[in-house]
Amino acid sequence: FSLACNDNACFLLRDLVQCSQDSSSWPRYLPGTRARGAAGGPSCTADTASVYRNEEDIGKAITESGVAREEIFITSKVGPSQHGFEATIKACEESLSKLGTHYLDLYLVHWPGVQGHKIDSPENKSVRKSTWQAMEALYESGRCRAIGVSNYMVPHLQEMLDYATVTPMANQFEIHPLLQQHETVTWCKERGIVVIAYSSLGLGSLLKHPEVHRISTQTGHPPAQVLLRWGMQHGYVVLPKSVHEERIAATSQRISLFNNTKHASVKIKRRPSANLSARAKDDAQRTLLEEVADLHEHIPYCHKAS
Repeated sequence: FSLACNDNACFLLRDLVQCSQDSSSWPRYLPGTRARGAAGGPSCTADTASVYRNEEDIGKAITESGVAREEIFITSKVGPSQHGFEATIKACEESLSKLGTHYLDLYLVHWPGVQGHKIDSPENKSVRKSTWQAMEALYESGRCRAIGVSNYMVPHLQEMLDYATVTPMANQFEIHPLLQQHETVTWCKERGIVVIAYSSLGLGSLLKHPEVHRISTQTGHPPAQVLLRWGMQHGYVVLPKSVHEERIAATSQRISLFNNTKHASVKIKRRPSANLSARAKDDAQRTLLEEVADLHEHIPYCHKAS
């Protein structure tokens, strides 16, 4: 159950749905066995998927929270084993039932690969096509207020131009300072596709990065917030996740300090290629660290952490 960490703005998913970028849209607790009150706050965001197997928990948490459905932005995803027209329709209906809602704010194709098919199988394209046609039907019926994809790279997106009548409204994929995905980000932004970044902390590896740690110490903000801020400055919706209520609350409060400040861009080179020589890798990594070290000069932290 991921929580959208948002800034002082909104992303418009075509002309129908607004994905809040206000920092108050953090739910205050994570579901599981202790799901009560997960949807606290004036505007909340829950990102889940059929393969996460927690939709029922989230649905229960939303019901018990007492927060109105229209104040909660719910995203779910159709899994790799649920591709195909009929299977996708069924998957969405099952997600709606488990979540206890009659519509989803955003529904994504979780992965371009189809379970049971080899990566180079020509059947993948035809199955992806029928899956997207089902997504369009769900969108037209109102059961999904916005539709998109996840983990789609440029070749998958370009392929969709051959058959899509509704352009994906969002693409959720891994982005962080060491995996910037420039080509896919540019392709999406040029076509008005909202970029949703997951693994903003580099699967946790960046939290212990010496330069990120140094910036954290100098600014008085935890490493996670430094990295989340990097994503927000680049115009992404970021999706940190935690099972600790106090961490969720702390991040929400501290990121709110960034509101109403000038957002300067931060440029960090992508991960060194695996085929570089050892010396070239060292040089590339050194350049990366030098640019990360400049991060604090561009991030408008208003206050030191108390």
